[in-house]
Amino acid sequence: MTGSASPESWNDAVLRTQHHPHFMQSLAWAQFKTGSGWEPSGQHLTNASGEEVLAVQEFTRHAFGLGNLIHAPRVSGITPEKVAVLTEHAKSLKGGKNLAYKIETYQQTDPELIAAYTSNGWVEAYPSQYQWSVTVDLTPDEDTMFASFGPKARNHLRFAMKAEIEVNRVPFSEENIVQLLGLVGGTKDRSGAFFRSEDYLRKAWGTFDEAGQARLYMAHHEGTLIAAAVVFTFGKKAWYKDGGSIRTQKRLPAPHLMQWTIMRDLKAEGFEAYDLGNVPDPENITAGAMEGLWHFKTGFNSNVDTYMPAFEYPLNSKQKLWNKYETKFLGLYSRLRKDYWY
Repeated sequence: MTGSASPESWNDAVLRTQHHPHFMQSLAWAQFKTGSGWEPSGQHLTNASGEEVLAVQEFTRHAFGLGNLIHAPRVSGITPEKVAVLTEHAKSLKGGKNLAYKIETYQQTDPELIAAYTSNGWVEAYPSQYQWSVTVDLTPDEDTMFASFGPKARNHLRFAMKAEIEVNRVPFSEENIVQLLGLVGGTKDRSGAFFRSEDYLRKAWGTFDEAGQARLYMAHHEGTLIAAAVVFTFGKKAWYKDGGSIRTQKRLPAPHLMQWTIMRDLKAEGFEAYDLGNVPDPENITAGAMEGLWHFKTGFNSNVDTYMPAFEYPLNSKQKLWNKYETKFLGLYSRLRKDYWY
């Protein structure tokens, strides 16, 4: 049912078998995670007839003395039929020190697909990735895209253009990275939002830049850097990955113009979709410190993506303990290591 992938063919296999696959399924993400405690493995899943069904990238890590968690993050192109193939693959991993097989499906919530997982013995699990996001369709012409934005977003863009804010794509030079990290740190302090460590960010940006799957944008006003953004790409899709900005006395809407510039560049290069990333629960947007992020991102598209729940397939009896107390384990790890386990 499975076989190890060769590095040269891996991205092609994922792009062929998954729909708009997430960058966490790319070879660059495997290279980035190597040495982090997670051991990557690319698997080619086939059906009973030996036909290719799915190329899925997994990461294995020992989970707090309970056994090995096998994690397949952000997998797309899943159908009820493919769940059956995934189940057979998970069953083949039973025994030894394996604890559970966890999959996070990068698709909008689908009752039929949820039913396929549960009927095949999978149980809902804690999601390690964000559950809601905003995606912009890049296939319409620019005028149609602009007209689809909310009125406030359009007004912000017009104001930013008149204010002569300059947005440019720039290289990942050491000087630019240091400036970017400064903006990220300032945004973290101001908003209370979670960001990974400087070493983590540097390695992620560097790995994807080397793979040709990263781009850095900076916005200046009258010679002062006021906003920056990192974008990752894979196949025909792109993601807003990291960024930051400063508050100016004139309240310049640089992030709006920066994102619109990114969208226009991506569209010109043939990309079809742009995931703006995490937004709060649509049913409770005032919880936490993310309400401003909600209004900013939904200004580009009012329709919010709600992703499938995470699922686990038990591989030994300790999976029930892991499933029940995983968040407590993760919380303890974060307090002790000042980092996120996943």
